[in-house]
Order: sequence, then structure tokens, then C-alpha cells
Amino acid sequence: MGRFVVLVLFLQHSCVSTRHVSAQTPDHQAVPVLLDNMDGPETELKLVNPRAGLFILQHSIDPVHAQFGGGSEHVRLTCPAGESAHLAYPIPPAPVIGELRIEARAMCNRPGLRLAAMVVLPRTKNMATGLPYKLLVRGTLNNQSGNWQTLSLSNMSQEVERLARVARAQHGGTIDQRGAYLSHIVMLTPGGQGVTELKIDRFAVYGVISTDLVLQSATGSATENVNPSTKHGATNNQDHNNKQPEILRIIQWQSEPFDQLAKLGFDAVAMRRLPTSSESAQAQRSGLSLICPPPNPKQLSEQGLDDKYSSVKIWQIGEQQSVDEIELVKRWQQLLKRHDTNDERPLLIGAQLYIREASRIGDLVLLQRPVLGTNLKLNEYSTWLTGRRRLARPGTPIWTTVETQLSPQSTQQIEALFPGCGNQNSASYPQLVAMTSAAIGAKCSGFYFRSDKSLANQDPYTRQRALSIELTNLHLGLAKPWLTNGKIMPGARSSRPGWSALVLRVERSYLLMPVHWSHSLAADQPFNPVGPASFVVPGVAESSEAYLLTTAGPKRLRHERVTGGTRVSVDELPHDAMILLSDDRRAVAQVTGYIRRHMPRAIRIQRELVALRLQNTLQITQKLGPSITTARTLQEQLGQSRRELQQCDQHLAIQNHESAYQFTKSIHVSLDLCEKMLRDAVHPQLPYGLTTLPNQLRLQSILSQPTDRSNRLTGGEFENLSQMLDVGWRHQQLPQEGISTSVRLSPAAPQSGSYCLELEAQPHDKMAPPAVVPAAPVWITTAPVSVKKGELVEITGMARVPTKLLGSVDGLQVIDSLGGLEMAHRIQSTPSWQPFRILRVATSDAPISVTLALTGMGTAQVDNLAVHTRSVPIAPTAQTPIRDGKKK
Repeated sequence: MGRFVVLVLFLQHSCVSTRHVSAQTPDHQAVPVLLDNMDGPETELKLVNPRAGLFILQHSIDPVHAQFGGGSEHVRLTCPAGESAHLAYPIPPAPVIGELRIEARAMCNRPGLRLAAMVVLPRTKNMATGLPYKLLVRGTLNNQSGNWQTLSLSNMSQEVERLARVARAQHGGTIDQRGAYLSHIVMLTPGGQGVTELKIDRFAVYGVISTDLVLQSATGSATENVNPSTKHGATNNQDHNNKQPEILRIIQWQSEPFDQLAKLGFDAVAMRRLPTSSESAQAQRSGLSLICPPPNPKQLSEQGLDDKYSSVKIWQIGEQQSVDEIELVKRWQQLLKRHDTNDERPLLIGAQLYIREASRIGDLVLLQRPVLGTNLKLNEYSTWLTGRRRLARPGTPIWTTVETQLSPQSTQQIEALFPGCGNQNSASYPQLVAMTSAAIGAKCSGFYFRSDKSLANQDPYTRQRALSIELTNLHLGLAKPWLTNGKIMPGARSSRPGWSALVLRVERSYLLMPVHWSHSLAADQPFNPVGPASFVVPGVAESSEAYLLTTAGPKRLRHERVTGGTRVSVDELPHDAMILLSDDRRAVAQVTGYIRRHMPRAIRIQRELVALRLQNTLQITQKLGPSITTARTLQEQLGQSRRELQQCDQHLAIQNHESAYQFTKSIHVSLDLCEKMLRDAVHPQLPYGLTTLPNQLRLQSILSQPTDRSNRLTGGEFENLSQMLDVGWRHQQLPQEGISTSVRLSPAAPQSGSYCLELEAQPHDKMAPPAVVPAAPVWITTAPVSVKKGELVEITGMARVPTKLLGSVDGLQVIDSLGGLEMAHRIQSTPSWQPFRILRVATSDAPISVTLALTGMGTAQVDNLAVHTRSVPIAPTAQTPIRDGKKK
């Protein structure tokens, strides 16, 4: 059966700039779903119609002749007169819909260049080849030569439909155009006497495309070709030689439209209840899996489990707090297995204390702990995750929560301390990247994004959170093939202190994810890049090339063989950059294609985030008072940021995404400096984020007012044990195998008086202590302290932890009942006595208490624990003038 060709008439834009085209054609203002500036690092065009007399003489990236990016793709060939060379550019499947349009920016030394598209009909088989039927949709001949031209091709849905009718009339049989998609952009390059030269500077696709990035694993299997049970992370508790199950990105559902969550890049939605039939249908249409709790044991026993919950891909049961609850879950799981007709539907169980028991019952284990807003460092968080993973049954896939906002209890306290700021403390993009990187380092295979409020809200802080999440999912999408089919190798050491790189390998391709492990998640992390930096990676083939992967595309890097492996050097390292080392041209092309497909959207997100950040910084500057806004350096930086944002918009308007990206990066650097100046203006500063700075001045004013400083806590001097017991102090312990504990009033060097409180936990075998202490083995809770709603509560004390505790990253925890574990104060190691201070607001008239928890093996001492209250309400007061970062 012959090939059918259709001629598509289109408006020809020759010898005009992209800006001119956009001005004349309103729909060109749409953002392309694929944009490739054809500037390398590898060539993309392939000759698909080889024949006698057609030869490729040269095929390279020309770094000089280009209007966009850092070069153009240059082809020199010979082709007989009257014929054309078909040079094809592969793209992800793009459905042939009314909105589908392709554009090319090209230059040819001959007239007759033509833009075409290869369209696949997946429902119709070509009887000659046994493959899906294909159509070549051609544009009109272009009679220009020797200068840059913009070629466009649209109206393909109408032409394909018409062509199908013609094919049926001519050949009979079934020609089904349903599901037709564009697979290649084709440049029909004219032949003639001498050499034909073609330069391609840009391809753009408008409409919808598939976005999955696929690399082959060592066994040759692609990411889509997974067993249904492993598709959601279940591996039947077998360790597959360090191979990771497929990565899943899950979001807690807060009644948002499912299509919005799909656009944010999620694979699944976690619900707190069983879905309705309407919700199941909507999720399925959006391509989302559902995760929800199963029917309870009574419902299972009485009603069974029918097919109406077939849309649920994973059952989830929450965290268990006792041995009795574990037994209940075990019986629940047995009932579920008996009644569930889907044998491959895994069970996800939340666990923190009973991790091993949970991993014996469920197929997946979810680890969760508050990290956002704490002083926990990334290396400590990764160590915590790794330790919990080791407690689980070998081979059990581990998921972890990714906090997109502070916990409800933390939010309540921040709102009470700093009115109007409670809902303004969400995770920034650098914080989300940091949390997911730490989880990847601990070999977690599922990212369970915790969200307590709807992402459909339109306030600036929710918009910032949604955009940051979407950009994080794009970032994870680039690493997805390595996380799914690859192995996590030993880390790459760095020339920068506190840095190293995670190394993931698929066949001959290595992906490096640089991480600043000494960063904490206590406050906003800087956006600005660091450099220069180098990383040494063992085991890389000498033929490999190195590329820096950023939102703006790949960039070749210097690399050399050194002792211990290959050293890769970079002059400037953005906080979210990755590094690719590979000698597999196909892998490089796939990664490059993924970045370029998502470049327009990713840089648009970067622009929106930097605009929201600039707006927030301006508002905080104004709230801090007129004196701070007159600081010359601050005003210069803010003015420069506003000008650069305008320039960024101008470059986005002409689709110059690389330049727009550079402007967003420059604005972030300026805003990092501005925020540092604002923080320096408030001293002492509390670790509650930039938005609380104006209210921190008001809080300082309240704390400076004279008040009754009597200690409301009886027994906090730790001098009289009988008195402490009489008023309600409690000693509690959690027996753990291989660990003994003790609590006493110790005369050993108290901070004041005759005694101090000493908590101790020691291993039975000092030569082989437990590697991980899953929960605090011993703790002391104070007597209750009466407070009134609205009172400011100040908790102070002195602590000494002579050496870092074994088996835990949390050290001595000071936990107050108002802030809870989410806001616990951690004291890891301090050989001498050090003060601590906690500020809270009573949210009710209920008594409060303080818990001192020893989370690992070792010794900790506490003295002079006190609770003071103030009845002064937290309300706006006169601000302290600030000039040049100092109070006057």
C-alpha cells in the first residue's frame, strides 16, 4: 500500500524575526510544549530516506550561526536534483488535535525547503510492514534561500481526517485515524547540483505531548515495562540487588480538581476515605492512581470487597502506636487479603516505632517525621531515613513524606506568636529539592507530599507552594529513569566542604545530584549558585562526556581522569543542577530532549516564583518601617531586581528562554542579599522564616517590658526529688532490646545548686551497640503548669550533652505540649552548660508540660528549667527604628 501525502496550506513567514511572527499571529503567544534550540550537545536530525546519490557530508553543531541558544544544527549533503532528503527530528507522541502546530526556524542555501510531519495511525496496520500506518503531512514549498525563515505547519487534524477518507475510497478496508499522533518533525531538504546546506536553529511544538523520560536499565527493560505490583513500589519483600522500584509522586488530597494535581506532576492522590464513583472516574480520566484506607474489618466481614474500588491502586493504613494496634492491623490485612480480588494491590503502612513489624505486614512502609522549620541538617535527615530503612524487613520499599508546609500544630503556634503569618510558611523550591535529595540518598522510592490545605487556592502563598511543587516534580522526573531502573552508587566527593553528590547509574550513564549536606531546613534556603566546584566519580568510562543539566538545558563540562575516578569541574553550580556522565549518545539525547520539552514551562515557573519572592520581599521591607527602606544597598538591589524581571518578561515574550532563565537566576542572587540584610536588621532573630520579621520586632518589644519573672514550674531546680514527685513529675521509659536506662538527680558538676537532672541510656554490649534507637528509651515529663489562653509562655533552662548520642540524630529533645514533637528543641552535643529558650503562646486554658527526652545512647544533663508567662497580648506595637541593620 503506497504512502499518502497531503498538502497543507499555511501562512508563510519568511525573512522575519520571531518577535515579528508573534506580533502578527496571536496564537503564537501560546507556550510551546516542546522547544529545542538545536544547540547540542549532540545532533538530533536523522536521515530517514537513504537512497543512491544521497550522502551526508557533514553533520555538526554550529556555535556561530544561530538566533536562539548557543548554536544551530548544521547539515551538508548531496542529493540528486528533483529529490529531497528527509531529515527527521523525533518527538514524544503529540496527539493530532486542533491545537497541534509545529514551527521551525531554518536556513537553506536552496529554495524549496519544506516543513513536514510524520503522523502515526496506531489503530491501522500497514500490511506491508506489520507496523502502524504512517502519513507524511507536507507544508508548502518555500522559495526563499540564504536567510533565516520561520516555517509553520498546522490544521493537521482536518487534513488527517480528510486523508483517511481518501485512503478508504482508494484502497478500501479500514483506515482509522482515531488516536493519530505526530512522531517526527521532518525537514524535506531540496537536492540539486553541488552541496545543499541546511541549518536548523529551533523546533517548537504547540499542543499536547507525552512527557515520560525513559532510559534502558542494565537488563534492557524500560521504565514502563514493569510488573503491575512493582509499578507502585511493591517488590514482595525481595531485595533485587539494590535496584530501585519505580518512583511515585503522591499528594495528599484536599478536594482539589484531579486534573490540576496531574498537571502538577503527580502520579497518585492519597485520600483519607474511600472514593466515590465520580471521584474514581475523574481520577482515571486525569491519569492518577488513588491511595486510600481500605474498608474497616467489620465492613469487610459483612460486605466483602467488590469491583467498585478498582480505581484504588494502593491501600493505606496509618501509623501504629502500640503492639495491640499492630495486631489489629495484622488481622485487618488478613481480612483484606481474603476479600480483595486484586492480588497485586499492595498495602502501605505508616510506621515510626514498629517499623520491622509493619514491614512484615505491609508491602510498603511510609516514614514520616517533621523536618521543615527544624534545625535538622540534611545529612542527619538522610541518616535518620537510612536507619529506619535498616529496621524494616530487607527488600521492603520505603516511602517518605515531603512536607510542603509546616504542620498544623506549628502553624497554630506561629500564627499565635506572629499574627497573620501562620499560613505564610510553606516549603520553598530549594527546600523541596533538599528534602527529596536526602530521601533519594536513603534509597526511598516514593515521595508522599504532605499537604494540609488545598492547592487550588489562589492566594500568593498557595500559588508559590503549587509552583514549587510542580518544579520539584519536573526535577524528579529527570532523575526518574535512574531511580526506577538504576543503582545508587557510592557518592562522589566534592572540592567544596559540606558537599558531595549522589551518584545513580543506568548502564553507561551516571547521574550526579549535588547536595549541600550541612544545610538545615530551619529557614529559607538560598537560591544562589555556588562555585567553582568539582566532583570525583569512580568507575566512569574514559569515553564519557560530562554535562551540567539545568532548566536552561545541558552544558558541556570539563572532566579528566584522576586518582580515584573522573573529576568533573563546574564554574557555577545552581542549587538544583544535576550532572550527567555518559558515553551513550541515545541516553544523552533523551535527557536533553526531556529538558527541552519542559524548558518553556519550567522557566515560566521560575519567573513566577521569583516575581512572588520579589513581591514578598518588598512587602516585608515596607512593614519593617521607613528607616530600613532608605538603606541604599537594599534599595539598589530591589530596583535592580524589578528591572531584571521586566527584561525577563521581554525575553519570554520572544521565547528566548535561556536568557530569561539567566535573569531569574540573577534576581534570586539579588534577593538572597536583600533577605540577608533584612534578617541582619532584626536581632536576636528567631528561626521562623522571613515573613515573621516585622512581627519579631513587636515580640521583642513585648519581651523587653518588665514583668513578674517568677518560675511557674515547681521542681525545675532539680534539688528535691520528693517535691518533684509530689507535684506530678513523671519518669517514663520504653524498654528496648540491648539498652538499659536510668534517671537521677546527679551531684556531678550541676550548673547551680547541689544537683542537676541526669538521663542516661547505655548499651548492654558496648562493643556492639544497637545501630539505631527507633524511639527515645527514657524521658521525664514535668508537673503541669497552669496558663491562660493568649499568654506568652517562655521556657528556659540549661543543658549539657557531653558527647553525641549513639543511634540517634536528635540528641536531647525538649518538647513542650504547645509546640509538640514538630517544634521540639534539639540539643545534640555541648560539653559545657548551654542555655536554651522556647517561646510559645497558650492556645487554651489547659495546663502545659515540658518533656525532656533522651533519644539515643549516652548521657544528658538539665538544670534550672523554668516556665515564665506574660499576660501581655501579642498585638501590633510601636516598632523599634532600624538603621543600617542596628536598633537605635
